[in-house]
Amino acid sequence: MKQALTKIKQALAQHGIVEAFTQYRIEGGEISAYNGRFTASCPIDNTSLAFAVPGREFEALVSRLPEDAALSVADSVLRLKAGRQHGTIKLLPLSDATQPRPSAQWRTPPASLIPALQAARPFISDNAVYQWALCASLESGLVRATNNVCLVEAMAAGLDATGQLLPLWVIDYLLSRDESLTGFQLTDSHVSFKWSDDSWMRAQLVDGAFPEVTRTVFEQFLQPAWAIPAEWKQAYRTVAELSAEAVTIAPAALSGGHGAATIEHEIETPVAEEVKFNPKFLTSVIETATHWEPSAYPRPTPFAAPGLRGFVIGRR
Repeated sequence: MKQALTKIKQALAQHGIVEAFTQYRIEGGEISAYNGRFTASCPIDNTSLAFAVPGREFEALVSRLPEDAALSVADSVLRLKAGRQHGTIKLLPLSDATQPRPSAQWRTPPASLIPALQAARPFISDNAVYQWALCASLESGLVRATNNVCLVEAMAAGLDATGQLLPLWVIDYLLSRDESLTGFQLTDSHVSFKWSDDSWMRAQLVDGAFPEVTRTVFEQFLQPAWAIPAEWKQAYRTVAELSAEAVTIAPAALSGGHGAATIEHEIETPVAEEVKFNPKFLTSVIETATHWEPSAYPRPTPFAAPGLRGFVIGRR
């Protein structure tokens, strides 16, 4: 039970006025949770039990008992017992609220999907005005993402999609799972995934569409020629860690600072004049990219890595 809870606990709402979003349901040999955004479910050994239970209290009780604790229900009370240890918790009625489930029609997911989402995730905004900026756009053969300073395309061979918006909370759940992905369902309104242990999740997609300009801008993409040296990346990290708002890149040095402190590292860069970037956004680029073209400034500067290409905008 502990392992099952670990796999689905992200689908439990932390708090809220909708009781169904803060409870676990055990029914039909599965334990599941639904937070209003997505449902996650995992098989359990017991196929006879059917009940709903307050989520946080159940987690607290299960975490303090051995993994082999036995579950039984009587008089609307759940009893967990392992040797001389035992605990009880008052049950909730099985809610009338529906937990959305996937259909029985699974298809094999593209092997490239998870690596593409992993590559795109650093470039998705965690806090944005527009809903599409909190998502990755699933396209034909690629995944697109932007935080409004960086824009990327991650190659996803075999992905058959038409611009569906996959929200970051679904992406983070997918990337948190260790099991291999074995099933995939995609419609215009929702998406489902299944893993090798027969656990699954189903989520609503975000309504809307990525701005069309994010597609056309890549028509101007040119593969950057400058391979970023490991020494340069390390120099950048040192400067960026001590720079709050801007890293200045000059032909022969990197510099920055915060408050009364400044830092400079002498190192060659392929620019003719100073350019400035916000380290909040550039750091993800430098950690990811193998090639970059900072000399394209003040236009968006292209960068690339195996299976990934993008642009980053400098500070004007």
